[in-house]
Amino acid sequence: MTPNELKAELKALGLNQSDFAAMTGRTRACVSQWCNGRRAMPEDEVRAFLRMEKERQARVTRRTRMEEANDLQDQAARLLKQARRTLAAVA
Repeated sequence: MTPNELKAELKALGLNQSDFAAMTGRTRACVSQWCNGRRAMPEDEVRAFLRMEKERQARVTRRTRMEEANDLQDQAARLLKQARRTLAAVA
């Protein structure tokens, strides 16, 4: 993995160097040196952390979508109940 690839991966995941340093247990200066090519990165470790973060974000996205779908179902049920009451009152 090149420094530019690492920077692109971090950007795609919405992470800054400080975030990634905290995830990997490294200092921000160390991650900065990886991103600038001044220090060799442990590529397997870096790829593993990036893969775990991608999976974590995917789980969060799925959970968020499920919560949104549940909220829409609840809202639809409330509207249907309200419409039935209105129809019953008119009849």
